[in-house]
Amino acid sequence: MAELPVCESPSINRSLAVSVRIHSRSNGSDWALEERHLTTRQLAKRLGVPLRTVYYWNSIGRAPRRIAVGREVHYKLSDVEAWEDERYV
Repeated sequence: MAELPVCESPSINRSLAVSVRIHSRSNGSDWALEERHLTTRQLAKRLGVPLRTVYYWNSIGRAPRRIAVGREVHYKLSDVEAWEDERYV
């Protein structure tokens, strides 16, 4: 398994990020993409908001893009960082 990329953001605790392996078939060949993801709980902790707030943002479409992995929801770290950047005033 390939080594995970180093997170450049000082505001994230590297132990909070999880790795999700996504497999797909493209043009008859297998490929795997490893990307750092956060769970809903980890996203709430990163943003300093209650978990219920993230659930609410999800319900009204204001949360970062997310992916359902089984019964869990994960947020790609790069999407979270882009979402944060959009909110600077």
